[in-house]
Amino acid sequence: MAQQVLTLTLVRHGESTDNILPIWAGHRDATLTNFGHAQAQRLGDSLKNCRFDRIFCSDLKRAHLTANQIRIQNLQNPVQTEGEGGHELEVLGLLREQHFGEAEGERWDSGRCTYEGFYTNKALKFTDGESREDVARRAEEFVSTVLVPTWCSILGQADTSSADKEHDDVHMCIVSHGIFLAELIGVLKRLAGCPGNPPTSLEHFSNTGWDRIRLSRNLPNNTPLPFSRFEKTAANVVDHLVGLSRQPGGIGKAPYDPKQSKLDSFFTPSN
Repeated sequence: MAQQVLTLTLVRHGESTDNILPIWAGHRDATLTNFGHAQAQRLGDSLKNCRFDRIFCSDLKRAHLTANQIRIQNLQNPVQTEGEGGHELEVLGLLREQHFGEAEGERWDSGRCTYEGFYTNKALKFTDGESREDVARRAEEFVSTVLVPTWCSILGQADTSSADKEHDDVHMCIVSHGIFLAELIGVLKRLAGCPGNPPTSLEHFSNTGWDRIRLSRNLPNNTPLPFSRFEKTAANVVDHLVGLSRQPGGIGKAPYDPKQSKLDSFFTPSN
């Protein structure tokens, strides 16, 4: 029985205009700051030699803009999908951040929308919002309806092409949000039979930080069986941000505008 390996690179988006404020962001469609876009550019350059079979991203601007830097800088450029308009990113609402309902846009450090038990009680949620348990269910839906079927499809295509026979290790990139990614990791651990491992901290991922996970699974005739192994090979990698500092005077915190000129002059290497 052949065992196949799925490698996942899980990426948190760059700094957004909401990240620099103490507010519940959630589904608010905040864009990147200028500094956040520079982070995304550095990220894309650092991953340019990775062969990604698919790049999935949340449909919120901060994740979509970050994922696009990975896509346009990738030198391997194997990512081809048949989505509307020929987009090479697979943009999914399933990958959104936790929805904070009536609290979105309000301060999380004071006022009526402060949750003291937010980090410990996964059932807590604001009116019209999601709990972390709800986010985990969304992550499970992504795994069962998107991730695994896509993996099987890629393997099936490889079986029909002798040129792809060596490409048994499928590699996908997922660009999303801190809480969603933490819950996704928990789901993958449970599916691999290691639920006793400590949960991933909600503050684990820095902006443009990434984890790499290898999942092993037996697929007789491309029919998936339960994951047999979960292995994390990298955690919150931010080496690409070394030497990047925010320009003083408010430029770095301003919203990124794709129409503006090159941002390189806005940022200086840190001493």
